[in-house]
Amino acid sequence: MSKYLEEQQYEDYYHNNSVNYQRKKWVVATGTCDRFFYETQQMIYSLRTLLPRDTVVIIYDNGLTENQIDIFKTKFDFFNIVYFRHIPTQHERESFQIKTIAHEFVKKDYNDFDVYIWLDSKTTLKYNHIQLSRMLDIEPVWGHNPIDIESTWTDVRTMDALSLSVQDRKSGHIQAGAMMFDLHDSRGKSFFYELIDLTWNNNIITPEGTDRSNHRQDQSVFSCLMKKRGHYRTISHWEDWAMHHNTLHLA
Repeated sequence: MSKYLEEQQYEDYYHNNSVNYQRKKWVVATGTCDRFFYETQQMIYSLRTLLPRDTVVIIYDNGLTENQIDIFKTKFDFFNIVYFRHIPTQHERESFQIKTIAHEFVKKDYNDFDVYIWLDSKTTLKYNHIQLSRMLDIEPVWGHNPIDIESTWTDVRTMDALSLSVQDRKSGHIQAGAMMFDLHDSRGKSFFYELIDLTWNNNIITPEGTDRSNHRQDQSVFSCLMKKRGHYRTISHWEDWAMHHNTLHLA
């Protein structure tokens, strides 16, 4: 099956075919602190009826209270909850390298899993694992809900570093509040590894003089890398597989 199907072929395949590969091992990661405690609870509950019972849910604590930690450990036993704590530096927080820290944790301990999903604490999942597997049969990496155009949200130095074409700079900027990687697929795994490497590079993730009004840190890197590697389905046939409650990250 070609990765670039005609639109009707895509629709027929997505709705009428079973999953090509049975993805059994799922891991989800999120990062949270005391300010987003209630949103994180909602996010985890959204997984309860959608993902397999043995899904691993990684909670990266970057500022929870002891009482909040206790609630996660005692009240959310319907999944295998894995908890780790790291208080980020100011730069790690502002650059959103907090996500990279979680990605590194997954790469180290869950590299043999089939699917890795990152969800921001203010994001809820909408699709079940069968629907998500069908998406991964089409593309090994998915982001969320493209907005506006790339050049509005990404600094030119980041676009230059990832060799984006003029056309790609005018196409939709792919959001990273929800990201899904098929780690069973070599393309998905190599994308994941390259994303980690790129987001540790301060010149790419936070070019000097940028702020959130003109550049979106890890999201900008993710969006550009999607285009560099030719994963255009997120733009041309984007799926409403997750709901972000702060879609433009303007807060």
